[in-house]
Amino acid sequence: MADEISSQLNAIDTGVWEDSDENSVDLPNDTPIADIPIMKFCQYDYSMLYPTENKADKKLVYACRICDHKEEATSGLVYSNRVKKMAKNMLATIPDSIIDDPTLSRNNVKCEMCSNTEAVFFRADEAFSTNSLSLIFVCCNCSHKWVSSAS
Repeated sequence: MADEISSQLNAIDTGVWEDSDENSVDLPNDTPIADIPIMKFCQYDYSMLYPTENKADKKLVYACRICDHKEEATSGLVYSNRVKKMAKNMLATIPDSIIDDPTLSRNNVKCEMCSNTEAVFFRADEAFSTNSLSLIFVCCNCSHKWVSSAS
């Protein structure tokens, strides 16, 4: 048990996981390691260290709530919420009944599955934040969904 905890703490410190790929997290290549907030743990009792302020020095420190162990923070970043939606991942969430929506535009595009030429389309949500043009098409015959991207 102690060896398992020690290897997990080492993985957190180094950023290298020896587990299977299902637990791995893909980060953008341009993300500096110092800018990635990680959970820190006390080296004495393995409890989580919480960010607090050293009021005398006006610095960020991580402190254990069980013992008096404190570590000075290497970065001022405590929390980062990076949400990245991909249009292809959204296809499963689109209901088949969307083809009955009269407010959506229709286009003569050939479906890859049934060769029907009528499909409804709309702009993907992620396209608004990236200023790209990702369109989601839904076939009016078989409800097959696909993404067409143009930059």
